[in-house]
Parts: sequence; C-alpha cells; structure tokens
Amino acid sequence: MTLIGQAHTMLHEKGIVRIQTDIRVGSRTDKVQTMQDKVSAVERLLAADHQYGVAAQGGDEGLGAEHHAERLS
Repeated sequence: MTLIGQAHTMLHEKGIVRIQTDIRVGSRTDKVQTMQDKVSAVERLLAADHQYGVAAQGGDEGLGAEHHAERLS
C-alpha cells in the first residue's frame, strides 16, 4: 500500500488531478506454481492477444483481470 501511495503522490505532484488504483491479490495452495510460471502465462496471453489483435480491436477492454485470470488456469 505504501508503494501505491507513493506512486499517487508522485503523479499528483506532476499535475495529475485524479488517479484510481485497483488491486487484487490472490494466492492458491492447490498447485505448485513459481513466479516464473506466472510471468510466462501472462506473456503467453499477451502474445495471443497481440497475434489476434484483441488489444488493438478493444476486444478485452473493460473485462479486467478476472477475464485474464480465467485464461491462466
């Protein structure tokens, strides 16, 4: 939380009037998964989105992390 507060302060000092930060933290104990596994999964999702033009077309806009988290399983 301190880091988020510091980021907000820095942006406000640069003239940004309104900032919103949403954070969702989860953990699981039902499978072994390293941080590199998580990074690799996100990289695969980004590559697939880029390959199919999802981001460029706005196809995932507004769906948020929950949508992507389902695709990571």
